[in-house]
Amino acid sequence: MFAACDVDTMWTAFMQVVNNANQLYIPKRSTSRFRKPLWMNNKTVRALRKKEEFGVNINADLTEQMFVRFKKVQNYANSQIRQSKRAFEQKVAENIKSDSKSFYAYARGKYTTKDRVGPLKDAKGDVILIMWK
Repeated sequence: MFAACDVDTMWTAFMQVVNNANQLYIPKRSTSRFRKPLWMNNKTVRALRKKEEFGVNINADLTEQMFVRFKKVQNYANSQIRQSKRAFEQKVAENIKSDSKSFYAYARGKYTTKDRVGPLKDAKGDVILIMWK
């Protein structure tokens, strides 16, 4: 195959073989998969989709009636989010004795730490201002 060829033609032939093998044997992965949070149930997903669809359509023609309807849909979706989060947290808290791993996994994901250096103070307690050049 590569007996009487120069380097460039051998390289292009080799890359064609590799690319064809990649396309044939490596499965393609879909990237548009929606992963919902653990607390989100199907009722909440439906409410959020309805809110999103209504919000897209409201930008075209904004009347007062449309705005009032959008606010009702938006408020319903927000209340569904609050209710499903509350129900999930109650379920996790009730099952803490039998399933402590899921409780601590959820709790660990909730807290955030922000390590920041505060202002520098001298022995008297006055703030030291350092000007960087």
